[in-house]
Amino acid sequence: MLVNSRSEDTPRPGAGSTSPRRVGAPGPSKHPILGAHAPTRAELNALERVMYRSQWLLIGDDNKRVVGVRSLDEARAGIAAGTAPTAAGRLADGLLGADIDAEDPLIGDACAEALIAWCVRVGVPYLLRDSGRPGGRHVLAVITNSAVPVDEWRKLCQQLARDYKVVVDDRTGRALRLLTAPHRIGLPSPVLACTITTAVAMDAVHAAGGQRRPSKRRRSSANGKVSLARRSGDRSSSEYGLACALARLDYTRDEAHAELVELGGKTFERTKRWFVRYLWLSALTVVAAERGLTQADAWLLAQRDCAAECRRQGITWWRGLWDRAVAEAATDRPRRRRITVAERVDPDLGADVDDLAALRTGLGEAVAAVLADLDPRRRHSAHAALYALAPALAGREGSMSQRDLSVRSKLDHKTVRVVLMLAVERGLLVRVHGYAGGAKDCDSYAPGPAAEHYISAAREGSSPTSCSTPAPTGNCARSRLRRTYAADRKRWRLRCDALAALAPGERLATSKHPAAKTLRSLWHQRKWWRELSDAERADRIAVRREVLASLHRSEYHAWIGWLRKREEISEAAVRIHKQPTLADLSVVAAAPSTIHRGLCAPPWRTQATKPAAGQLELAAA
Repeated sequence: MLVNSRSEDTPRPGAGSTSPRRVGAPGPSKHPILGAHAPTRAELNALERVMYRSQWLLIGDDNKRVVGVRSLDEARAGIAAGTAPTAAGRLADGLLGADIDAEDPLIGDACAEALIAWCVRVGVPYLLRDSGRPGGRHVLAVITNSAVPVDEWRKLCQQLARDYKVVVDDRTGRALRLLTAPHRIGLPSPVLACTITTAVAMDAVHAAGGQRRPSKRRRSSANGKVSLARRSGDRSSSEYGLACALARLDYTRDEAHAELVELGGKTFERTKRWFVRYLWLSALTVVAAERGLTQADAWLLAQRDCAAECRRQGITWWRGLWDRAVAEAATDRPRRRRITVAERVDPDLGADVDDLAALRTGLGEAVAAVLADLDPRRRHSAHAALYALAPALAGREGSMSQRDLSVRSKLDHKTVRVVLMLAVERGLLVRVHGYAGGAKDCDSYAPGPAAEHYISAAREGSSPTSCSTPAPTGNCARSRLRRTYAADRKRWRLRCDALAALAPGERLATSKHPAAKTLRSLWHQRKWWRELSDAERADRIAVRREVLASLHRSEYHAWIGWLRKREEISEAAVRIHKQPTLADLSVVAAAPSTIHRGLCAPPWRTQATKPAAGQLELAAA
């Protein structure tokens, strides 16, 4: 096992073992030249000043940036004052870093030991630290001379991630938690072994400072939707990570291909079949595993979007993709490699980017504080709905239809209604305008009094950023929601057209048109019958049977025939409220005006009459 953290060495598998090979840990007895030891607090403070550079960040317990500070001293003071539980800084030039995130501590040790073994082989000092999680490790190394094969570090991280199916993130030149900073949720994170001295680190940083190259600018697509940091020699993994992000946002295959082509990378240079074979099919499989689909459902999804490639490769080959995807989805942070993709927002929303970010941050904090007494799932749904509503609050006076909000937040329509009612009740939102009818009207909202304080505080502070934390959303598939709502809108338009034809220029509730009266009458009869108790229904049925038994045979058959005709009219009326046709309109328009009268009215088939005393309603038949 690792130095100073375990009581014995890691056993190596015997011949013929199928378990992953684990590299033995380098310790003082194995490598006396490097002299690994557990540094003191004073040594860590000194190393921290040399090994980290600006940018300095204070990190909250949700792994989001709280605020940026200007110096290491301010970062330490922020932790001491309770502004944030931990802090991070960018690794200085001349240092190599890796962040291991494994669910199994044995796998985490194996990856760390492999990186330390590389440091020993090339003769560079290293530092090993627990990152808090059972399988989490931070490994740092110092580039002591120009002959060190630096590119091998990145390749080794990628190889370990593939072999052990865990996250081994190359943090060289990027932000990493400070050596003296605690874990964000209080987990133990001691430095286990260190062979780096302050003098060696200073020499390496000074030497690397004179050879620093200008950083490459981030390349963006023309429409500003997607940004992709392209690093030399790592285009495939970057584009694969972006393909996974697009799949999580329910982009279609053609939309995702167009986005990647605009970046001018490998997808631009290769054919669309290459994109489907090496990027999109694998990304779809990973996302299906993250969403908890079964293997059969995931295969159906792959066949739907990549039918030709699935026929070429077959299900046996695809099962290899599925096994790797399931293993990746089972890790603590399966979306670690997600590349930030801006959500597709309608241009007519007109929301300012900074104001929108502050509004979302404030609403999120307000939800966490005001709804703290609710179930976490309900709280997450509220956060997702308000996050999706924020562009409308910032740029369109809070006007957004519930179905549009459902698609944006990936929440069911019923959940959106419940969450909006809850937000209004708790003061997070204020309903400025209620839906009054028509296709161009919808509810509009404004931030409520319970959220104003948090929004103001977020606007006064700096804009928060996040490299990996995704936007809060539900679990519904946007493609399914869009199909459902498109069908609903089509039925709604047909119903409106049908009612307009039955009651020209009038509302159904007040129209004097005979067909409108028929629809109202049938609806009220159904409602009246449903509200009766079982005993009342039984009494009315018994009375009706006595009346039918007293009828002449001709009258009885005439009445039964009329009931069949009435049933056709009732079914047509029901379809008008769902998906009407011209035939349904003609059936209801030609219905007798006496359809709402009962058996006791003699001319019940030809003209309207007043009901006789004790008359039974037709709905009781």
